[in-house]
Amino acid sequence: MGWHMQLRILVVEDDEPLRVLAQSVAEDEGYRVKTAGSVVEAKALMETDEVDLLLTDINLHEEMTGGILVAEHPRSRFPGIPVIYTSGAGVNDGTRALFVEDSHFLPKPYKNVDLLAALRAAKPKQSRRKG
Repeated sequence: MGWHMQLRILVVEDDEPLRVLAQSVAEDEGYRVKTAGSVVEAKALMETDEVDLLLTDINLHEEMTGGILVAEHPRSRFPGIPVIYTSGAGVNDGTRALFVEDSHFLPKPYKNVDLLAALRAAKPKQSRRKG
């Protein structure tokens, strides 16, 4: 079993078909995946569930930087959690400056192989994982 097996990923994506696809690709690779379609759903899940890795769209519904808010939320509970931001609009330096430490950017549209490469590159710090 590889290091990534059984890692807990939260996929935050307001586009349901893309959210389902990302979940399916990650689960097929052995990740344990929870999903959310909004900032509110994501924050609620992060309050109750353990998360090792966060994949979030930057623009969530009407919240142009909803994914930025989502990524800031778990830092107190999950210090150092890696974040993969994604967007079809691309990002400028101003937006990148808002990214949390230990983050990556995956432009949309992405292929399954690109998603898997990004998940593997965003390896969580093993020292913070319990069990």
